[in-house]
Amino acid sequence: MTYYYIVIILLLSSLFIKGKKGATLGWAAFLLMGLMTIFRGDEVGTDTTAYLMYSAEHRIEEYIVTGMTYMIANDYINNRSIIYVSGFVTYFFSFLCMRKYRIDVRYFSLFFIISGFFAMSMNVARQVAATAIIAYFLPSIYNEKRKK
Repeated sequence: MTYYYIVIILLLSSLFIKGKKGATLGWAAFLLMGLMTIFRGDEVGTDTTAYLMYSAEHRIEEYIVTGMTYMIANDYINNRSIIYVSGFVTYFFSFLCMRKYRIDVRYFSLFFIISGFFAMSMNVARQVAATAIIAYFLPSIYNEKRKK
C-alpha cells in the first residue's frame, strides 16, 4: 500500500511543479505504476486468481490468453505471464499514445488512478490493454478508411 501512496504523492507533486522537474516526477510515477502493475501479486484484483485458474476451454475466443493458458498447462511458462503481458501491453501502448497525441503524463497517470485502472482485476486489465492498442492505431485505421 505504501507504493500506492508514493505514486499518488509523486503525481500530485508533479502537478504543482512547473517545467521539466514536474514532468520528470510524472514520468517517474508512470514508471512506478507500470512496474507495480506488472509485478503485482496474484491476489490483487477481484478476479485475478480465478482468471489464472481458467483453462483454455473457458477462454476459447481470446486467442492470446488461450495460447498462454495452453503454454501454462504444459509448463512452458508460469501463470504470472498473463499478468506480465497484460501489464506490459497496457503501459507500452499507453506510453505510445501519450507520445503520439502529446498527452501530459501527469494528467494521464492521474486519470489512470482516479478511474481505477491502476489496481486492475484481470477483466479490466484486458480491456485497458485492448483500449490502449486501439487508441494508438485508431488514426491509422481512420485515415486508411478515408482514403478509400
